[in-house]
Amino acid sequence: MGKRSGSAADPASKKKGRAAAKAAPAPVLPAGPAPVTSSSNAECLQAHTDHVQYFHAHAVSGKAELLKPPQQCFVQPFDPAAALISLKRDKRYLCAINLAWLNPGYAPLPQMPLNRGAIRTIRDHWFSRPASFASQKLAVPILRAEIDADSLPAFGLWRTLSPIESVMAWYEAAWQSAVKVEENGGNDPDNVLDEWLEHLVTAPATLVVVESEQDLSWQAQQWKEDATTLTVLGCTAIQRVFDIHHRRLLLGDQWSAERIVEDYNKNLVLSPKSEPIKVGMVSHCTTIYDRLLGHPRVVDLMLQEDGENLGESKGIFGLTSQLHALASKVGGLTTDEVVWVVSILIDQRKAGFLDPASATSRFLTGTASERNKGYVDVVIYKMKLRLHLLGPWLDSNVEAAQHRDILKQTFHEPGEFRKKFGYPRESEVDLSWKAGWPASADLLIPLLQDIIYTSKYDGDLKVAVRNQTEVVDVVNGSGTIGEELKKVSEQFTKEKKAKDLAQAAAQTDSGSAPAAAAEAASDTSRSPAVQSFMVGRVCSDEAKLAEAEQKAKFLINSNVQFMVYPGSYVDLEKKMKASSASKPCERPKWTLIFVDPAQLGEAATAPHLRTVPLNSKFISNFLKAVVHTRDSTGSMLGGRDLYVLCSNGSTTNVTKLPNLLQEKGRDPTSAIASAYVLDDAGDSLAQNVCRLCVSYEEEAIRSRRRSTNAGVDQIETLVLVTAEPFSQSMDQRPRLSNPKATNMGNMVALHMDNPSNLWMLPHQEKVSMLGPFRVAVGGKTTGFDATTTPRQSKTAMEAVFHHERSKPFFEELIHSYNVGAILDCSASSGTLAFVATCRRIPYFGVCLTADHESLLKNRLCAMLMEEFLKANGDLYDGKLAACVGPSTGGNGNQQAGTSNTGGNGNQQPGTSGMDEMQAGRI
Repeated sequence: MGKRSGSAADPASKKKGRAAAKAAPAPVLPAGPAPVTSSSNAECLQAHTDHVQYFHAHAVSGKAELLKPPQQCFVQPFDPAAALISLKRDKRYLCAINLAWLNPGYAPLPQMPLNRGAIRTIRDHWFSRPASFASQKLAVPILRAEIDADSLPAFGLWRTLSPIESVMAWYEAAWQSAVKVEENGGNDPDNVLDEWLEHLVTAPATLVVVESEQDLSWQAQQWKEDATTLTVLGCTAIQRVFDIHHRRLLLGDQWSAERIVEDYNKNLVLSPKSEPIKVGMVSHCTTIYDRLLGHPRVVDLMLQEDGENLGESKGIFGLTSQLHALASKVGGLTTDEVVWVVSILIDQRKAGFLDPASATSRFLTGTASERNKGYVDVVIYKMKLRLHLLGPWLDSNVEAAQHRDILKQTFHEPGEFRKKFGYPRESEVDLSWKAGWPASADLLIPLLQDIIYTSKYDGDLKVAVRNQTEVVDVVNGSGTIGEELKKVSEQFTKEKKAKDLAQAAAQTDSGSAPAAAAEAASDTSRSPAVQSFMVGRVCSDEAKLAEAEQKAKFLINSNVQFMVYPGSYVDLEKKMKASSASKPCERPKWTLIFVDPAQLGEAATAPHLRTVPLNSKFISNFLKAVVHTRDSTGSMLGGRDLYVLCSNGSTTNVTKLPNLLQEKGRDPTSAIASAYVLDDAGDSLAQNVCRLCVSYEEEAIRSRRRSTNAGVDQIETLVLVTAEPFSQSMDQRPRLSNPKATNMGNMVALHMDNPSNLWMLPHQEKVSMLGPFRVAVGGKTTGFDATTTPRQSKTAMEAVFHHERSKPFFEELIHSYNVGAILDCSASSGTLAFVATCRRIPYFGVCLTADHESLLKNRLCAMLMEEFLKANGDLYDGKLAACVGPSTGGNGNQQAGTSNTGGNGNQQPGTSGMDEMQAGRI
């Protein structure tokens, strides 16, 4: 609709607005924002000025200051002559004004910081849509000298006696509407800007006579004390401190606490909710300013916290007694240290470890029985402990410089820490930045988190503070913190020795150590993953169970990243680039790019095996995304990338490949895999291809396919693609399954899981999870020996992926080819992600649907908790094993993904606890 004219103020006639604009006297516009005493106000006033100018430019044709209130209004429109008569007689004049007449750079109490939280609250509560300014009780001061001279301030230079925060809130809401209209190409079908403009020129205001500038300041403060309906605009403790400091500066050498109290009592009537102005309170305010609020960075932090806690809940800085308690403890600290202490107090409040209601001055400073050591003393001690742990202790224990730097940056201050770990209420935290780190990191990181950013060890630290124990003694002592740090140091030593031995033996893999216990979850209700794990088991300690779940989630979030298939390689490439798994490996490590076509969909028409047609678009998008993460032009493979492409033992896979997957002019049989990896022009990239034959037991294949008579192909061909010749770029290593064989051979014998160990779901839930990747394949299954086809049931348990691969299969690949990162074309049943998590290898896998991703995360968590119970495993958790046992008739030694005897009596054969949970039986 373009810019609006002032006629919107009078809907009955658009010409009337323009005529009124011409009749108004020419205004004297301000040159810019007036200077403010409080530097913290400058940014806020500048933003307000920008909002005013933007709204005026987009809502009015011409100058907004020229518009006059319409004659027909619920209060009389402003009239200069009538205003002077009323002001001389009654010292006040009620009328409708144009908000554009106000000076946007003026604040009635410049010595006080503006309340940004009040601006946000008023905007959201009163001005979420175009509304009148009547609720804000606007007051405009007129100096006695101006009345005596029969003159009024020029339009655009009017000031406010009431808090300017109300005007800021109105203009910010109007500005947001103007921005939306501009983003919509200037179209405003609902005439929202016209509504705002109408309220702009009909704002009710009371013009009030003030005797002097000093009188104006006191009346502005009195307005804040009388703000009974707008309590958010009342004077805060921080504002009071700034005002007392301002009056101290005005008095100079003649200042005294008694003199300031006298001035307040003479000029101000305090609200019943305000703290009394007494000599002790004034002395406290001067100390608060000198030690805390005199630092700009501290002021910014406190004002932000103050703005987030309005109303009855005053937050942790809502009283001068709380501010003084803090100021009394930080007198000897540097500015950076004060900033950290204030930051951690705010962080602990947001995280739920510090209750504002209990943050009294006694709690913060401590009582005589506590040797005057309170919560603030504990926080200061944490700061010193943090400096020692991230300094000398970390330098002497963590060998990798890169890991040290990341840890120091992460735990240095609360803002950086929360970027990585979030707050306790956040369920999903991306810890992929530490993917591939050793087991010691899983011990150290939760410990640093608990010591510095939670209240877990506050009791131990409080004892150390009261006993004046040195930080070094706590770190090296026999207390709880010292013992935990000693375990971490022992793990560092163990890993260093293992690394030295591996280098001496020309081996690069080292064993994993038990993962650290994470903080127990506050919610004692069991999650779906824990319910699955506990089928057929009983637990004597729910806290240990929750602790194990948190540890499993920590391992998953640290090493595994899933993404739902987006449909295009561009979106897939963006997400892949952000993953730790996509970072190129350095020799001797390799990035495994695993492509298994049979994992991209399943037959959902029968409960037995089907051969799934190839999803060539899915595969080509995945491979294209991988190539472009290595080379922006997509013209070459990564030097340390190992593509493993599976045929699933079916020769029909080759014949069903679309033309774009076969290179022209070559024998199709030699392009089983190489043609998968193409550049943007559709040509095959420079690559080297070799094949690995995998043989399976005949009995296992027949069991999986439910076939007894048909012929069975026991050989599957894996095609390995690398940028350079395989034998030249791959270091020779012994096979995991047969140490006498090496990875240079082209044959390996591997185990195929029994069908009862596959991931099972009810047929209906499986169909829903597969979504568009469901492949409905009709006809008789080759080799199926049943005389009649079983009738399909929606609740019948069915393998989610008939071609699911076993854990030994992936362990062989990872070991034989020294895999350091994994990019998986399809996460399928999560077995590869599980192996990667156990070995702390960065993993990125593509999920078929959002349900697939959600179910996989629960399944992985349950599988890891199963792994914690294996006494000889690298992830064995003795605490969990001690409190978890089989229920009556149960079996406590179940493998992940198998059923537990003694579980649900209706559980079908060959289903796991997780399958039962997902089937809705738990």
